Amino acid sequence: MKKKSEDTPLELGYLDELIQKYAEKIFKKIENEQVKIGDLLKMIELKRKLSPSDSEQIKLWKMLEKIRLEEVKKSSQKKKSKENKKETK
Repeated sequence: MKKKSEDTPLELGYLDELIQKYAEKIFKKIENEQVKIGDLLKMIELKRKLSPSDSEQIKLWKMLEKIRLEEVKKSSQKKKSKENKKETK
């Protein structure tokens, strides 16, 4: 499997723009420009390949939730520690 680059969101944005422009040309049927449906299909397929799958997104959200809960726990423990120090003074 090909490793995704860190620039993937930018690449997807650029592909979205290209897809939109080609689709507009096709739907408007501009006579002066050469529009190849195959090029549009290649761009759509490339975007699909670069986009994270549903399972990858689910894993990401689970990981973020785990990190969030750990940070909330740490913050809560620090807050309790500070309160205990104030009470002992």
